[in-house]
Amino acid sequence: MKKSSVNKKSKNSHLDQKLDKVCSIGCICELCVPAATDAGILCQQGLNLFKAKRYKRSASAFTKAIKNSRLNPVLYLHRSLVYIKLDLLQEALQDAHRVTLLDPKSSRGLHRLGLTYVLLGIHATLLSLFLSLSLSGYVCSVDKYM
Repeated sequence: MKKSSVNKKSKNSHLDQKLDKVCSIGCICELCVPAATDAGILCQQGLNLFKAKRYKRSASAFTKAIKNSRLNPVLYLHRSLVYIKLDLLQEALQDAHRVTLLDPKSSRGLHRLGLTYVLLGIHATLLSLFLSLSLSGYVCSVDKYM
């Protein structure tokens, strides 16, 4: 009986360690980008710089990470938030759009895309996005956001 409680404790402890690595952008970094890779190291640097509010350097780190892992939507997602913080909204929009192309079912990518449209004041495109998501089977209420 004690043996099973020890196993449960070690499993929970492992989960707690994973959750301790959740970054302020809402991602468990090593699950998104393998930490041992160049992209993973640069991603972690970008996240640390973001937390320190050093946004230009954070954007640079994510850009370098993207050069090493061009098809990883998480890197574009992170960089899009950095661009929003830097008020580079067109760049943020491009990255958010790239996330949805690489991972069409990414709720965070769709959220970032919608947020960027709102910040740019492009409400007609946002409404069109919600309607197309509704037609695609996503549950969303346009009235909730109007």
